[in-house]
Amino acid sequence: MSRRPGNLLRWFRFALAIAVGSALAGVPLLSAPVSATSHVPPIEQAREAFKKGDALQTIEISKRALEHGENAEFRNLLGKAYVITGQREMAILELQSAARLQTYNEHYQFDLAQLLLNMQKFPMALAVLETAHRHLPKSVQIELALGVAYYVCVQYDDAVRAFLRTMELAPEVPQPYLFLGRMLGHAEKHLNEIAGHFVVSEHADPSNPYAPLLHAKVLVEQLGPIDEKNNTDAAVNLLKKTIALKSDWAEPYFILGLLMIREQNDKGAVPFLEKSVQLDPNDPITRYRLGLVYARLGNRARADEEFAAQDRLKNQQHRSSMLP
Repeated sequence: MSRRPGNLLRWFRFALAIAVGSALAGVPLLSAPVSATSHVPPIEQAREAFKKGDALQTIEISKRALEHGENAEFRNLLGKAYVITGQREMAILELQSAARLQTYNEHYQFDLAQLLLNMQKFPMALAVLETAHRHLPKSVQIELALGVAYYVCVQYDDAVRAFLRTMELAPEVPQPYLFLGRMLGHAEKHLNEIAGHFVVSEHADPSNPYAPLLHAKVLVEQLGPIDEKNNTDAAVNLLKKTIALKSDWAEPYFILGLLMIREQNDKGAVPFLEKSVQLDPNDPITRYRLGLVYARLGNRARADEEFAAQDRLKNQQHRSSMLP
């Protein structure tokens, strides 16, 4: 009952950027002059130039300062400025230098790994993150990124373990729950282990909506032709708990709708799927499922509306996927 089947690579890359933030997002390219007689230390000048989004000035200040000796922060700033100007191969070299100079700086390690992931240099990114993890085993940021790198390198067991470790390090961080929820189809032999972590998380923080949702998804994933373990009832209770904690989330309503369909209760599925559409009108999967339900109920007009919306959204997604 996966909500979003298919290739998850684009979603993982996007979600990673959201999860840990990107210092490069939306930064404009400027070129203010640099004062050679400024009494402000060069490192402060470079930080301020980068903060203002002036990539060219950041490059000029950093390169001039590096003529007088190595400095990890200048290398890091220079690398990130090169990313902005589109010189990504040069960016890799500078970010590698920064990471090598300060092996225990998680931000420098992550900046390098994130660029490599974005450039789809997955084995290189994985090597960087595995090395960083040996130096920084308690870093939530590195552990989370390592899980993503394992996933895109098709090392699913390692990805599951990395996301579970992230949950142990920071139970309140939502991203490992979300990532695991989208890769349960690749985690069959870990489902009981994952469910156990969710139970612990639910008890440790009853206000966390992500743990009961993912626990419910694990139970749904384990459903067979006959629900011998009453997983459906347990999943429904967990989904209702999720909604009580986070009522503006479309996914638990969607899964409740699917469970109603599984029970051959199309009429009961309608309000859940309609609520999911209301909260997330741009999801073609929900639109399609709702259209099928309306068709089986004999409401052809509403079914056609949902199928038309699904086609429109799929075409929009296809056009977006063609963008660089």
